[in-house]
Parts: sequence; structure tokens; C-alpha cells
Amino acid sequence: MGFSFGLEHSDFRNPLAELFQALDAHPSYQVRVRQTHVEVYYQAEKLGGLDRSRWHFYLSVVFVRNHQAQELVGSLGFKLEGQSGSHQYWRLKGIQDHHAFREAIEIITQSPIFS
Repeated sequence: MGFSFGLEHSDFRNPLAELFQALDAHPSYQVRVRQTHVEVYYQAEKLGGLDRSRWHFYLSVVFVRNHQAQELVGSLGFKLEGQSGSHQYWRLKGIQDHHAFREAIEIITQSPIFS
């Protein structure tokens, strides 16, 4: 599956495309490209993804809670968004911090993305 994000020139590295390609190739992760989101699953559990309409990474509040990682994701710059009882998620402002998204999921899952 190709992830170009509009940067097709071969002289440019595209860290976002590289991240999602590695996730998609990894046996423990699954990537689903939706209309406005790129969703990432770990062993069939939705962990989060990229909101392409607002250009930010997010982690599922359920995934973070199930793995008792609230303090970890907060320390990596994620902020809890949404109202209690409705749609909540951990948001990482902007896409420039893609390394924090990667770090969070690798620590939580204990499954390195890049081999």
C-alpha cells in the first residue's frame, strides 16, 4: 500500500509515508485508509491514527486506558480531547511530532515498528 501524502519526488524523504508503510508491513499492525483518517490497529484493536482533515495524530482513549499508558502519552505531548462520556481521544498537535506517535505506540505495544 502506498502512502504519498503528496510528496512523490524521489529525492525527498517522507517520514509519514515511511511510518505508515512500516506499520502496514508489520505483522502485528494493520493500517486502514479512510476518507479523512488513516487508522492504525494493533492485534485487531484500534490504537489511533492520523486525522488527515485536521492534520494531527491521535490515540484511542480506550487503547491508552487498557494499556494504562495515560501518564506516558501525556509526557510525550498528547492532550486528552473531547468531553467525558462522548468521543474522547489523545491528540498530538500537528504532524511534525510523528516521532512521538511512533514512540508512544512502540512503548505501549512493546513491538518495534521498524526492524
